[in-house]
Amino acid sequence: MSFYKGYSNNEKTVLREWGNWLNEIPWTCFCTFTTHYKLTKDAARIKMVKMTAQLLQKYSNSFRIFWVAEPHADKQDFHIHALIKIDETVVTPKQSLTEAWYKVSCPAGYKKHNLVDVQDYEPARGGQYYVAKYLQKEEVDYDIY
Repeated sequence: MSFYKGYSNNEKTVLREWGNWLNEIPWTCFCTFTTHYKLTKDAARIKMVKMTAQLLQKYSNSFRIFWVAEPHADKQDFHIHALIKIDETVVTPKQSLTEAWYKVSCPAGYKKHNLVDVQDYEPARGGQYYVAKYLQKEEVDYDIY
């Protein structure tokens, strides 16, 4: 996997274990959430806690999430990757997740500038490893529910 470049053997092992563990959950979506404004690590956590609470209230036991707030390449602000399990018989994931992100992240009128990318989760594409790639670094934040 291309994101192993620069990792020690021990770090590669830890990353593989994270990915293998995450792959035990039947995720529905791989998502990326960004904002048009500078998003700090702390602000990312607050937004994801609010979004998780909102989605849990709406979908209860059919909802699971693992999210990671990581810095952009320029290290100036953050974006979020998430693996999400949501009951597709109850909801259209892309629409529901987009609405939830806009609700917690957008000042009025700025929805078009925030990115929500929701893709079907396909384990063979390695999303479970991709979200885990920086978990061994101090500059990230993450949580699971």
